[in-house]
Amino acid sequence: MGTDASGPLRPKWFILLFSILLLACAEPAPSGSGDGSYYANSVISREKGMVAKYFSSRVIVSSNFIDDVEFNSNVEGTLPPGVSWNADRGVFEGTPTLAGFYNVRVYYRDSVKGTTTAGDAMDDQWYYNDFELKMYDELTEETGG
Repeated sequence: MGTDASGPLRPKWFILLFSILLLACAEPAPSGSGDGSYYANSVISREKGMVAKYFSSRVIVSSNFIDDVEFNSNVEGTLPPGVSWNADRGVFEGTPTLAGFYNVRVYYRDSVKGTTTAGDAMDDQWYYNDFELKMYDELTEETGG
């Protein structure tokens, strides 16, 4: 006997496989932890700068739930001397005066302050990412030091 392609198991297998694929492609539910690990992330447009030359680097937030980003006016850590954080524009900018590596933490949230897909309020949900800003003078950039 041959196998009948329209047999009783075929639609059930199709539905099972489709369900598995659908679950595999689903995004994880928000964790609510505020650490940005599941569904909010940010990058900076530029991490390296030269001493005595103007430096500007924008923080870019990528997320499936943040519609309009609001940055905290303060950053944690140490900014390079001569560089400041502009929260209104989401930009580090200025003319660094000292070479070195500087670790900073930027906080941000959804300024619309809606709800998550699970229906949880996000009014005070702050997320953060850490960045390393590298300021070189001509000597350290050439030697890699």
